[in-house]
Amino acid sequence: MTMNQQLLAERVVAELGVIPETPAHGRYLPLERAYEIVDETIEHLRRTGGALEYTYVLGHRRRLAASLTMIPMAEKDDATCLDVGCFGYMAYWAWRYLGYAHVEGIELQPDDPRPIVTRTVEMEGTRLDIRIHNFDLGQQDWPIEERFDTILFFETLEHVDKDHSGVMLNITERMGAEATLVMSVPNSVSYKTLKEFMSGAPPWTYWFFSPDLKHEPRHCFEYTPIFFKILLRSAGLEETAFRTLCAYAEPEALRDVFEIGEALSIEPRFFGETMIAQARKVSESPLFRYPDCIYDGDRYYRTTAPLLQDVFCKARDRFFREHYGAGERLRAIEEELRSQVTAAEDRACALEMTLREAAARNDEAHDRHLAREEESRVALRALETELEEVTARGDEALFLCDRYLAQEEELRNGLSAAEEGARAAGDRVSALERAEQELRDGLTAAEDKIRGLERELQEAAARSDGARQGYRAREEELRRREEEVRKKLHVAETHYDAIARSSFWRVTAPARRLANRFPRLRSHLKAILLPPARVCRAVVRRLV
Repeated sequence: MTMNQQLLAERVVAELGVIPETPAHGRYLPLERAYEIVDETIEHLRRTGGALEYTYVLGHRRRLAASLTMIPMAEKDDATCLDVGCFGYMAYWAWRYLGYAHVEGIELQPDDPRPIVTRTVEMEGTRLDIRIHNFDLGQQDWPIEERFDTILFFETLEHVDKDHSGVMLNITERMGAEATLVMSVPNSVSYKTLKEFMSGAPPWTYWFFSPDLKHEPRHCFEYTPIFFKILLRSAGLEETAFRTLCAYAEPEALRDVFEIGEALSIEPRFFGETMIAQARKVSESPLFRYPDCIYDGDRYYRTTAPLLQDVFCKARDRFFREHYGAGERLRAIEEELRSQVTAAEDRACALEMTLREAAARNDEAHDRHLAREEESRVALRALETELEEVTARGDEALFLCDRYLAQEEELRNGLSAAEEGARAAGDRVSALERAEQELRDGLTAAEDKIRGLERELQEAAARSDGARQGYRAREEELRRREEEVRKKLHVAETHYDAIARSSFWRVTAPARRLANRFPRLRSHLKAILLPPARVCRAVVRRLV
């Protein structure tokens, strides 16, 4: 027996971090939905419930939501659920949200002599009458014969002042072959315990003195993850999911305490103040009726304590190894920093020599720059003199250009008048707009040619020493070219007249093609349209 209990403890320690934190089989509520259910209940109790229930559900909000996510949804229509220590709304939630058709509870009510009482829960238009078995969990024989598909056992075992292993045996006997137990108890080696230990306070959940133990009894036994798992497996159960939960404080506010715990080799996943386990039955009879770690101090120090001492030694060695290892790393870092400082000093000396050489080269470059700057000043003065001469010649050329521009302005005025006439003709004859555009293009080409002549004149004026004689000859040439332009304008007018005719010919093309099909109609149309066409042609000629 002693050896078997030692093997059980070894197995529990070895598998402590192997069990998953969340169930792997079955359907479960997501955490967001669980919080919605709890919050709806809190709001209902705030409006209609008693102060005690409202305060309890509000204070345990995080634990209740996490517990809901560990309870499997009903897998059949007639699924049953037993809530052991059923204060609160867990049985109601299992019925309404998890699909359990039949729910019962166990709760000791010493002031009521009836063995069966009915508790009615009514919320948001739904009502449930829960059958409550009124007896002490610590008694040997339970007055319940049924077996249930799911048993809930939350925050109750630590208050039982009698045989805990016997309580677990009775629970195992009320579980069906495929039943599930979802159970929670406080964790006596949580972050809260470490904070109280470090501050000098008693490291227990309840430690304030009160002579009245009926309403809120003290915890008769507080479990650790190892002892809790030993209790479950001794009762013929095996965990399928196990986690600890920070149910009454924000994890972000406990980061420093968790860091201290990790430095002491405490795994963060086992550092919450509430332990929640899901377990399945693997044996009809208990493995050990009285586990050493709970009932027998002498045997505990021969079986489980040496194993836990090994755990302590490993944690201690790890702590000192990391502590002294940090010192060695610090010295290595100091040596490396010294070598880096020495290397940096050497590089600084080399850099200083390089800077001195660079300063000498810079002085030489500065002298060369001054010499080149003086040469640049001499060249600049020569360029300024040349620029003055060029400016004088440019002024003379600009005078000649002004005269030419005046003549060009007169020519442009004439062209503008022609353009105005063309625009007027375009306004009167909309069908001739395209022809007018072509004329403008021709005039633009003429302007381009004039601009080309201007450039040629400027080049001739710049190259000619006798600008006045050259200008007179160029003026004669311009007169001759102006005559040519006039001739070209005449040709353009003639071309415009041809274009006008051609436009009329294109405009009347569809009518002529239609008339060709009907000879008699063509002759009549010709007699009708020919006189107006001649009149339009004469008007266009006069306008142009």
